[in-house]
Amino acid sequence: MNTVLIVDYVLTVSVPGPPQDLHVVPLSPHSIKIEWSPPNMAADITTYKLYYYKVGAPEEHDLNTDLATSYILDGLTGYTEYSFRVLAYNQNGAGVSTDEVIARTYSGSKCIDWHSLQL
Repeated sequence: MNTVLIVDYVLTVSVPGPPQDLHVVPLSPHSIKIEWSPPNMAADITTYKLYYYKVGAPEEHDLNTDLATSYILDGLTGYTEYSFRVLAYNQNGAGVSTDEVIARTYSGSKCIDWHSLQL
């Protein structure tokens, strides 16, 4: 009599959910601050990756922020729109991306402090 043993199993791996509350704030004509909160389903995050591009440009750039949930991006072009999104990574790979957020850097013109003017 021959015996056949059939074993079925399902291996479940989880990746992080999308980071929450992505906020983008222009700081100057050449820098923008990007902030977010950890995903609801954090799943042992090893790093965050920030993706960005100049709106209308053909290529997207990325950088690791390690476990930091904010980043100041410098060296941008004045009065230009940029698109940002963030992904969390764990040992199983990339999680779900945030929605894209678009922000424009400030123009290069100087601001006048009206309170310091003497008439």
